[in-house]
Amino acid sequence: MRTDHVIALVSAVRARSVDFLAGELKARGVLDLKPSHGALLASLFGRGGKASMRELLASGARKKSTLTEMANKLEKQGYLKRLPDPDDARGVVLELSDRAWSIRPAFDAVSEALLDRAWRGFSQRDRETLIRLLTRMLDSF
Repeated sequence: MRTDHVIALVSAVRARSVDFLAGELKARGVLDLKPSHGALLASLFGRGGKASMRELLASGARKKSTLTEMANKLEKQGYLKRLPDPDDARGVVLELSDRAWSIRPAFDAVSEALLDRAWRGFSQRDRETLIRLLTRMLDSF
């Protein structure tokens, strides 16, 4: 079996998942979000709707410039607010707005549909093996 196309395969999975997410969001009437915004929204939903930029950056999911750009876009669209960080005079806390909370059911349904599609035909053992190996590959960078 060839193994020299692993990055191309990972890229293809990402591209197809982005297309899938866009279609699912559109089908549920969420027309102004991009699939890439999902990571920030998921992170905030998982933290009770509020987190400092410092906290979000420490999770390592995004670069500062990318996170700032996403936050700017989501703030402009009314999905979040920026508040002063009480623990850092120069810092900012992002807080989900009522608008963000109103799309939570659609967001959760889209997330579930994505995972159902991604894991179709995989046993639990296969899933765990893939996660372990992809984590190992990511750590090598």
